[in-house]
Amino acid sequence: MLNQSLALGLLLVSSIVGLTTSKPAEAATCASFKTQEEATAYMQRTGETKLDRDRDGIACEGLPSSRVTTQATLPIVASTSYKVLSVGDGDTLRVTQGGNVPPLTIRLACIDAPEMSQGVYGPQASQRLKQLLPIGQVVSLKIGDTDRYGRKVAEVIREGLNVNLQMVTEGQAVVYRQYLNACSQSVQQQLLQAETVAQQRRLGFWQQTNPVLPAIYRHNTRA
Repeated sequence: MLNQSLALGLLLVSSIVGLTTSKPAEAATCASFKTQEEATAYMQRTGETKLDRDRDGIACEGLPSSRVTTQATLPIVASTSYKVLSVGDGDTLRVTQGGNVPPLTIRLACIDAPEMSQGVYGPQASQRLKQLLPIGQVVSLKIGDTDRYGRKVAEVIREGLNVNLQMVTEGQAVVYRQYLNACSQSVQQQLLQAETVAQQRRLGFWQQTNPVLPAIYRHNTRA
């Protein structure tokens, strides 16, 4: 009788433990965090390496960073909207206003993308710009000048996103210091800060050990 009572008691305790034991928490995803820094701190604390897909020590790089602005919302003076017709390399595109107005060729101001013949980096920059500015995308232009090829030099704004700055932030283009004055002081500072961070993180063009700046590459090629 004693043995039966003991067995029943053990069974009851086991049942209670089974009911109160919580299930293991599900692994966190990038959607669980607001910034890269939060995700990276969690990864370092828990060892959840799935948050760092490219194994560069930074988790969830698709999230905004609290250290650098990944996109810039600019006070845009009332301007005509344009539609994207095509994208060439990583810093040129063609746009139209429609009707009988001739299309414009746009050179992205203050930045310089790798040439298409410059290893994999030129085609990668072109592909990324096509993703940011698909055909038919409506954009606003902050046109500052016309270059010697007849292209309008402009900041391209898509739904509040400064595309010029975004390309530098992702390491798909570099700051074109020779023509940096084509942008406002605030955008110049953002571009320089974004490039510094991209270099530190070895993003895109900056993955190379000894990267040759596009302007120098063009000069050497012509020479």
